[in-house]
Amino acid sequence: GKLVVAKDENELRSLEILHARAGDNGAGATRLLDGIELSMIEETVRGHAALLVEETGVLRTQEYVRSLVREAEALRVEVLVGMEVTAVVPGERDESRGRWEIRVNDDASAGGAAWPAQGFVCETVIDAAGLGADRVARLAGIDTEAHGLTQRFCKGTWLALDERFRKAVGRLVYPAPHVVSDASAPEPARALGAPTSLGIHLTRDLEGFLFAGPDAEWIETPDF
Repeated sequence: GKLVVAKDENELRSLEILHARAGDNGAGATRLLDGIELSMIEETVRGHAALLVEETGVLRTQEYVRSLVREAEALRVEVLVGMEVTAVVPGERDESRGRWEIRVNDDASAGGAAWPAQGFVCETVIDAAGLGADRVARLAGIDTEAHGLTQRFCKGTWLALDERFRKAVGRLVYPAPHVVSDASAPEPARALGAPTSLGIHLTRDLEGFLFAGPDAEWIETPDF
């Protein structure tokens, strides 16, 4: 399961909102705990109150993505890796050509499938390029700044705890959600009035190792 912990009375309201929302969304069994009940089920965790989520899950991200690829390929979707989109050119629609021409660099050293150097044409482009989504949008002629689509990057770092702490907690442990006033955040992010992150929490992988994180560091360009 999972615990979302309020450290004081001021954070209790956010747990009550989460509890109600979980019920509305059919998120499974949840219940509110006071500080004594919290310490009884997790003796190393202290707080004013907590929301207990009876069921939760962890996964191996890479294996999950590979499973999506297998499902897509079973539906005759072609997955091309090791390719950088270099141009997204609008074209005239006719019987022989699609609406967009996509030009790519085929990086064979990255394991990319062979593909014509000129790229390909298609009727529809879905820009799901992750950290490069705004760059791809600009290639298509979209003014990302004017439309509020330019990405501001917030980097989170995780710490792997020593093996002797593997049994420190039996559940995933999160802080209560709250708006973070981060003076280092860019103005568009501050204007949203949203949390910078989920807060530093404890989670584990499928091997049982415990991790703490992520923190939140605003950066100019992705650094990984």
